[in-house]
Amino acid sequence: MSERGAKKKIIQFVRREYSQKHPLSIQVARTKPEIIFSKGFLSSLRIQRQKISSLIVLVEYLEEYRIYSFTKTAKLLGAENIAKTEKFQKLVNKSTSKIYELPKPQKH
Repeated sequence: MSERGAKKKIIQFVRREYSQKHPLSIQVARTKPEIIFSKGFLSSLRIQRQKISSLIVLVEYLEEYRIYSFTKTAKLLGAENIAKTEKFQKLVNKSTSKIYELPKPQKH
């Protein structure tokens, strides 16, 4: 399955979750590779390690997050609940890039 087809399948999953469970928000994000070693001026040599799950779905409820992990081919690897903390939110913002979000952020 292509990456575009995988994104479409995951977005369908997100819409179904949002309509059935009514969380505060839901977002699809791509995980960034982890930098293991960096050397040189402006990091000319960089060794990175890609995580097994390349796409995650982050579902926000009142007191916790539920995280679904997917492969590049949209195969569900698993899910877990994590308590809502500022430290965890910073980690998510640092290590992922957002692809899709429900409800859409409102512009003032």
